[in-house]
Amino acid sequence: MSLRFARVSLVAALLLLPASSSRAQNIFNLHDAGNVAAFGYYVGPYHGLNLTVAPGGPTFAMFCVDFAHEVWIGESWSAYITPLAWDLDAHTRGGNAELTQYREAAWLSTQFSLAPTSQWGNIHATIWQLMTPGLAGEPTPSSSYWLNLANTHYLDAGVNFYNQFALVTPTNRSDPSSAQEFLIHTTTTPEPAEMALFGTGLGALGLLGVWRRRKASQG
Repeated sequence: MSLRFARVSLVAALLLLPASSSRAQNIFNLHDAGNVAAFGYYVGPYHGLNLTVAPGGPTFAMFCVDFAHEVWIGESWSAYITPLAWDLDAHTRGGNAELTQYREAAWLSTQFSLAPTSQWGNIHATIWQLMTPGLAGEPTPSSSYWLNLANTHYLDAGVNFYNQFALVTPTNRSDPSSAQEFLIHTTTTPEPAEMALFGTGLGALGLLGVWRRRKASQG
């Protein structure tokens, strides 16, 4: 069975986006490709690590959206992280020209957790066909069912829904041998900047408490 990792949506558990800019470079590692296969490829969420900010894990879900390239289990690569609610500039493969397709793929990525695994092949094949249509060997879904759902419902929750998603794009994306592009889900993930502010705030509150106790004891 091929270990090609095509476009995949993800539900990121503790991805920890970079503090200064989500377009900063991070080193990603593909930990595993799950255990569901269809059309001769692994489908559904894969699992990765962000070695720049959380090298010890935990892993998070990555959803491949790029059938034209490959990533192998254990491989690491440098990538940009671009929120899907932003303008998709040159740091992504498709850019704004494919913003709708990326968002439909992101919506489809949320369906893996709702659909039986017997449907994962058709969901993932629909994602691949959306983003890289017509490639030799690319799986074709058995029907247009999932595509029709994505076309109909991807904006049901509004554009702000896509604040929850980001693209992981290899920094050497123009190289034919570069890694694949992935989608990740970032809803539950605080950014390091937010964590730093949170920690600073807790520290300030602690110091204030100490100061108040000392003042009370002196009074």
